[in-house]
Amino acid sequence: GFWNVREHTTEVIASFPGYSDLHIGPWEGNLSAEGKRIALAGTKDGNQIAFAYDIAEKKKYPDLDLNGVTVDWVSVSYSGKFLVVNGRLEGDTGDQSQVYDLEGKKVGKPWLEYGRPSHYDLTVDENGEDIAVGVSKSKPDDGRVIKRRLSDGRVTVLTPSGYASHVSTRNKDRLGWAYATYQQRTKDWPPYVDEVVAVKLDGSMEVQRIAHMHTINVDYLSEAHACPSPDGKRVLWTGSWDDPKGRPLGVYVAELPDEMVEE
Repeated sequence: GFWNVREHTTEVIASFPGYSDLHIGPWEGNLSAEGKRIALAGTKDGNQIAFAYDIAEKKKYPDLDLNGVTVDWVSVSYSGKFLVVNGRLEGDTGDQSQVYDLEGKKVGKPWLEYGRPSHYDLTVDENGEDIAVGVSKSKPDDGRVIKRRLSDGRVTVLTPSGYASHVSTRNKDRLGWAYATYQQRTKDWPPYVDEVVAVKLDGSMEVQRIAHMHTINVDYLSEAHACPSPDGKRVLWTGSWDDPKGRPLGVYVAELPDEMVEE
């Protein structure tokens, strides 16, 4: 359904009899860029499933059978052409991904390396290709921000050094960039310490350093997950501003100067 935040009204737009425990995600997951398509994950007849739904055309796509997969989240891609499943696909590694088309057919091989990428978001690159952008937690690019093309799994390294934590690409009106959080406060992975930066997606290794976050990670709530505004001119995160207890939490916003976002 839709929720009008300002008027606090709701509207039911679709119901799915026979399905239960349906979620967006459930932990992560976005609409397609134009807000047309969405991915839902849940159960039917005791089986774990996911499917895409086109809100504009009121069209439900076929069920994707996810039995045997420990699902973390399911999302539709930026373009709305793919479904992305993240979780444990094989063995005990976890943080693995598989791409499907909207009919439930596998696209490319599974990404079976641990977290390559991890804590990622979905967008398109400079060529209009659907990609995942996040931190790699496996060799040969451990700690770097990488992009991985959904159509074939091709990896491009985007940062020369450091160890990123989380990545967001909610800046749909500033395509070509991703916003990366560097939560760690030690100097073991220079040069980015307790920072939020913008990373260019073309493989040029260009990084815009935006702000220090002054966060201390004692639990999930105090961990910074920086997120940009749609135009990419502001980025916000939650933190305790150097309080070692990780409390109280506040929300902080950094504004980028015009010369950083104008190209």
